[in-house]
Amino acid sequence: MKRYTRLLCRAYQELGWQVILASPPSKLSSRTSSAHLRKWISYVEKFIWFPWVAKYQIRGADILHVADHSDAIWLLQLGQRTPALVTCHDLIAVRAALGEIPLVRIDPLGRIYQRLVLAGLQRAWRVASVSTETASDVERLTRATAHLLPNPLDPSLDGVLGSSSQSSEARRPYLLVVSSVGYRKRREKSVHAWSRLGSTATLHGAGLVIVGPPLTADEDQSVPQHSRDRIMELHNVSDAELSELYRGCAATLVLSQYEGFGWPIVESQAHGKVPLVTDDPVFRSTGGDGAVYVDPEQFESFGQDAWESLARQLTDERVAGAARRNVERYRWPDFKRNLCEVVGSSLSPERADQGAVRARR
Repeated sequence: MKRYTRLLCRAYQELGWQVILASPPSKLSSRTSSAHLRKWISYVEKFIWFPWVAKYQIRGADILHVADHSDAIWLLQLGQRTPALVTCHDLIAVRAALGEIPLVRIDPLGRIYQRLVLAGLQRAWRVASVSTETASDVERLTRATAHLLPNPLDPSLDGVLGSSSQSSEARRPYLLVVSSVGYRKRREKSVHAWSRLGSTATLHGAGLVIVGPPLTADEDQSVPQHSRDRIMELHNVSDAELSELYRGCAATLVLSQYEGFGWPIVESQAHGKVPLVTDDPVFRSTGGDGAVYVDPEQFESFGQDAWESLARQLTDERVAGAARRNVERYRWPDFKRNLCEVVGSSLSPERADQGAVRARR
């Protein structure tokens, strides 16, 4: 979410608006050695101390933009004097708390929290959704109109389309996973897909590069013993390093579930690489014709011919061309224009035309 907030601030500034970024303090919690105590102190900082401070910070602002829907709970404490716009990335946690997500249990405290998030969204003047599927959830659960604001391709990664560099061509081919950890990310499915694709004629012996937290114990169990030396785990990767990894890979794996957009899909396509993606309405909307869609739950039933076919599709230049064309929907200028339209709908015409909106998180 830090990346989205950074991009949002940059977009407002490039549109000529003054931006003040407000976020919860962490001075006390960051100095606490006990993980349990740090957790509860951070709750106090975020939900008790910060709203009171933010009331003074948003004075005089034309609009309050909450960058993450999970923070919409602040709107229950901040009042409604300043028009509030909330970006909703997905309502998976809210849906899980309502019992809509199979096999996912939310504890009582979590269900209370998600009800408060939903109440905060209902109090917002405008809700911007990153995908049509998320917008549908917003309108169904809040009965408010959701405005579409797709995530942009990060300008720091844009403009680097093209084939792999010479240094990457000399390396063994590899598949790339860019993902955090959690039940929704299903990185064990990516490990499974990599191990099978690496046995194909097209991607024989391909390595696996994972950008994100180290493999958990459960995920590590899915790694074939004879293939462990072909896995590389990277953390704290810079934008330039990530761009180079995208350029050098043979393809990417995005096999998570219950997502609101799928940023790695767009980043992969921006570098001309075809992602292997979970066959999901959200991902199909994001990836268009420039991705290969599969049901990871069916991997066990895939024969070698199926994996050979997938490997050929992932390296097919025609699909790569469709991937490059799909990225045109997520260019930075389009995001700024869409943002301006959404913000303008939150203000009276005369205030929107002033070009002096102050956005805050």
